[in-house]
Amino acid sequence: MEPLLLALIALAAVALVALVAGRNRRDASLEPTRLGPSWTPPGAGEAESMADPDTRARRIAEVVRRTEVDEPTAVAVLEIWDEYLGVLGLTPLPAGHRRRVYDPYDPPVARRGPDGRPEPDRDRVARDVAGRLGIDETVANAIIAADPGIRDDG
Repeated sequence: MEPLLLALIALAAVALVALVAGRNRRDASLEPTRLGPSWTPPGAGEAESMADPDTRARRIAEVVRRTEVDEPTAVAVLEIWDEYLGVLGLTPLPAGHRRRVYDPYDPPVARRGPDGRPEPDRDRVARDVAGRLGIDETVANAIIAADPGIRDDG
């Protein structure tokens, strides 16, 4: 073969590799940033005390009082909310917690606020509760908003 033809084929191969590598790098930069366990929300120390049965009972009673929903509904929604925060790494989960909605090996991505800090997505959890447990989304959102424990400010 002609040396010029070989040089053109080699140049085309290098250009193709560079194009594919650049596209993969660009695609990777478009993926949302996952929330890591290094970020702790304000009041994170309070979350550890939520595992205490007395604190848990007071928390549930306060949510029931604020929202006027029945206790089993409040407990179910708060368990999913705690699971969401735990899977994101924002709060600890009890050792024997059985996951019902969120997969710890593929955690949901939290949205980021205007200051760039990650925020839990209360609306997403309410939608997930409605889809998985059949509890009305507005009721689930009200329960999460009434939670005296760790919650987002949104």
